[in-house]
Amino acid sequence: NDGAYTVMYAHAGTAIASDAAVLTAADNQVSVSAQASHPAVLRVQAFEDSNNNGAWGTNEKKLPGAVITLLTREGSVETTHASGVTDAEGIVVLNASAGEYTLRCELPEDYGYSKPGGKDSLTSNMMEDHVERTQELASVVLSEAGEAQVGIGAMKMATLTGTVWQDDNADGLWQDGEP
Repeated sequence: NDGAYTVMYAHAGTAIASDAAVLTAADNQVSVSAQASHPAVLRVQAFEDSNNNGAWGTNEKKLPGAVITLLTREGSVETTHASGVTDAEGIVVLNASAGEYTLRCELPEDYGYSKPGGKDSLTSNMMEDHVERTQELASVVLSEAGEAQVGIGAMKMATLTGTVWQDDNADGLWQDGEP
């Protein structure tokens, strides 16, 4: 049927919606005329912030394996617009239509977020510091044909092991019969 439609096309493996498209039928032929939006780019650099200063230092490692997702929410409906995993260099590049998104980051096992650093930089941590592996950055704005940058600093979490017991005789030693 004749009418206005949205045409989806792929750019770098990401589906991007076109501007308004007009569909007309003539002589049993169908033609589609659409102007594609220029995708916006989000470049994310994940790094191991071993000194917890919120900035990527020259001796600090890049962090592969972080899952980065751009999403929107409308009420209880969550829509993923782009997603990827940081490579060996700690980088992932996501393409999406211009707009405002929530950025979700899930760090690799045994990592938590370092102290926040500056804003709008690949070398500064933009996330809040805590030990949970998954966190969301409330607002990332992408401009048409523009590139935004986000740095994500992480720290290797320590593992504490040992035995907890009730020291019934208060001698500081765990003995048979002490729970």
